[in-house]
Amino acid sequence: SQAQKNMAQKQHTIIQFVQTAEETPKKEDDKMRICIDAGHGGEDPGAVGPAGTKEKDVNLAIALALQKALERNGITVVMTRKQDIAKRLTINERCFIANNADVDYLVSIHANADSDRDDKTGHGTETWAYSKTSKGYQLAQAIQKEVVAANGLDDRGVRIKQLDILKKTKAPAVLVETAFLNNSAEEKLLTDAAFQRLTAEAIAKGIIQHIGQKWVPAAEPEYNLQIEETATGEVKRCQITQENRNGTIWAPVREVAEALGCKVEWNKKYVVIHK
Repeated sequence: SQAQKNMAQKQHTIIQFVQTAEETPKKEDDKMRICIDAGHGGEDPGAVGPAGTKEKDVNLAIALALQKALERNGITVVMTRKQDIAKRLTINERCFIANNADVDYLVSIHANADSDRDDKTGHGTETWAYSKTSKGYQLAQAIQKEVVAANGLDDRGVRIKQLDILKKTKAPAVLVETAFLNNSAEEKLLTDAAFQRLTAEAIAKGIIQHIGQKWVPAAEPEYNLQIEETATGEVKRCQITQENRNGTIWAPVREVAEALGCKVEWNKKYVVIHK
C-alpha cells in the first residue's frame, strides 16, 4: 500500500541519517571538540534578504570559514552540514550529531531578520544562550564581544531564550545572529566574502579565548585585485582566482562581479550581472 511505501521511505531516510551522523567517531582524547551548526539548509532557506540572499547560504559560508579558523587553532571540528542539503535538517538531527560526537561546545550560526516589525529597522549582532547560569553564557559573552569589535555593528548583547538547539544539546551551546539579513546594508555585508571571514575569525577568537588557549591568527591574505572607488577614494582589496595565459590575466566573471558588489545570475541564456 502507499502507506507502507511511505513508512519504508521514512525508515530508509532515518537509517541514512544515522549512518551519516555516526561517521564522526566518539571522543577518545582530551582534544577540544566543537560542533559548528550552519542554520537552515535544503528546502529551508531561513530568512531571505531584499536582494534575494538566502540565510542558509550565508550561514554555511561563515560556518565553513569558522571551521578553518578553529582547526588552525588545534580544535577538532564537527559540522552539522558542510554543504547545502536536499532535505531540511531538523533541530533534533543537529543535536544528535553534536551529542553523538561528544562535543565540548556547539555554536549555531544564523543571520537575523525582523519578523515582528513592519519597518524592518533591525540591525546589529546578538548572541543567544540558554540562561545566565548555563555554561554557554560566558562563551556567548566572549563571542559577542569579539564579533562586535570586529564588525563595528550595533551591539545587541547576549540574549536569553530556551531555544531547542540550546536545550537539546548536551554540551554548552550558543546561537550567533551575525547581522540582519533583511536590512539592505547588512545584507550586502553578509554576502561579502571578506565580511564572512571577518565574522568567522571573530567568533573563533571568542571561542579560543573562552577556553583559555592562545589565539593563532590567520596569515595575512595575498590580495591580487584592487578596486578603487573614484568618487570616494575608497580602496578595497580582494583575492580572486586568476590565470596567466600568454601574458594576459584571466579571471572568472562571477568573482570579479561579486568583488564589485554585483549579484550574478544565469538565466539559461546569458550571465546576468545586477549592479
